[in-house]
Amino acid sequence: ELQELHKTEHIKLQENQEVESQQFMEKLERDLVAFLERQQDEQTIYLAKLKHEKIDFDQRQQSELERMLKKQEEETTSLQRSRSRQSETTSPKSFISRPNSRRPSLKTHIEQPSCETLSDSSGPSLWEWTVPDEGYCTGKDGELPEMIDSARKDLNVLFVWR
Repeated sequence: ELQELHKTEHIKLQENQEVESQQFMEKLERDLVAFLERQQDEQTIYLAKLKHEKIDFDQRQQSELERMLKKQEEETTSLQRSRSRQSETTSPKSFISRPNSRRPSLKTHIEQPSCETLSDSSGPSLWEWTVPDEGYCTGKDGELPEMIDSARKDLNVLFVWR
């Protein structure tokens, strides 16, 4: 009888353990499925965030590129307008119509300008300014800044050797 009782207890314990094992496995499976679903949701959210950040990044870079191109275009347009105004002011017609122009012009006859010249005092030069350029005036007639005077001397040496 005792053996039968032990055997019955053993069978009952096995059945209980099988039920507990089955319940445990079902719980593990549910937990795993829930974990994988959360992980999938987090991955989806993370990827959406990355995609949004990438779009924002691309838009910022594109916007910066467009700003730079617009600035360069404005600078180019401004330079072209400046050049067209320069060509208007250096044409003979514009000097007749605008005698007080601040732009220099070349001359071939001897006339002492009110500011310095790019030639030495040995004779007429094609490089004499007819209108003073405030950027080169030093306050004394005929005096050139040191850098320009040095360049003038270098040019004179080059032209003498030719």
